[in-house]
Amino acid sequence: AAALLRHEPDVIVVQEVWMRAAPGNQGSLSDKSSDDSRDRALLEAFRRRLGMRMFLSLHPQRKAGVAVFVRPGCTPLGVSHRLHHAALPPAAEGGLRPVAQRGEHHPEGRVVVLRYADVDVVAVYAPNNGSTAESFQRRRRWDDDARSFFADQRETGRLSIYLGDLNVAPLDWDVSHPEWFAKQFNEGIADERNRGQPGYTRGERERHQELLEDGDLVDAQLAARGAEPGAGSNADADAPWYTWRGSPGVRQAVARYQGRGMRIDHVLMSRGLFEASAVTVTVTGSLNAAQERVNFLGSDHCPLVVCVRPRPVPPQEEG
Repeated sequence: AAALLRHEPDVIVVQEVWMRAAPGNQGSLSDKSSDDSRDRALLEAFRRRLGMRMFLSLHPQRKAGVAVFVRPGCTPLGVSHRLHHAALPPAAEGGLRPVAQRGEHHPEGRVVVLRYADVDVVAVYAPNNGSTAESFQRRRRWDDDARSFFADQRETGRLSIYLGDLNVAPLDWDVSHPEWFAKQFNEGIADERNRGQPGYTRGERERHQELLEDGDLVDAQLAARGAEPGAGSNADADAPWYTWRGSPGVRQAVARYQGRGMRIDHVLMSRGLFEASAVTVTVTGSLNAAQERVNFLGSDHCPLVVCVRPRPVPPQEEG
């Protein structure tokens, strides 16, 4: 918590929480077992240490899950838990009111949407494409829902910040070894659009591009850099833009993904919001690909620190 608070964040988003939802309430932690009670106590202690309000969307089992922490003074007007435009609470007029949490949760606990007067913050943990017909269908349904949601946001004039583990590396430079990743998970898959490393398949990358176009969204990390590094320009997992890195093996000499990296965590912004803002996206806490991970209890993803400020208006010349 201390490391997070040094950044003085307004909002903290955590994906892949892996804590069990209370029966019939995906916005609350279960206390049905000793493990559940321990998780509940740990998360509440963490929230108190932060001094922030917490919004949850959890899986009924120990899978997926999104937690969002919001500092006092930054409380949203409303919260929803699906990529569905009708689920969003209406924007308030004339100031703040108590937070209204509306609608059903995503069945796997993958979405928390914070609605503010001028912008919606959409925090997600996108499903992995996997390697089965069922997982392909689940991922395509997710991508279709996201594209429809942000197209509606654009149509209604709502500004958005879409962030989290989107589980897609849309460009060649988003993976450390493009040819190697493209050759994974090819056997027994009839549709070539689903072949390759989940997150780097042709189908997922094409649908991500459609999302950007239909929602008029900007890849903030890429746009803030001002240029692409170029595919293969840094074919190792220590390149500073990768947000996920394979770790060394514990029981084997070399693990499958050791020394490889992907950029699969993203910050996408409505174009109008991005162009009116000064934006920085920093990959922090980089995990060295060769670092010893025995008894490692952390994440194989790196945190992103996102700073969005109003762009200064240049003074007008006199005369």
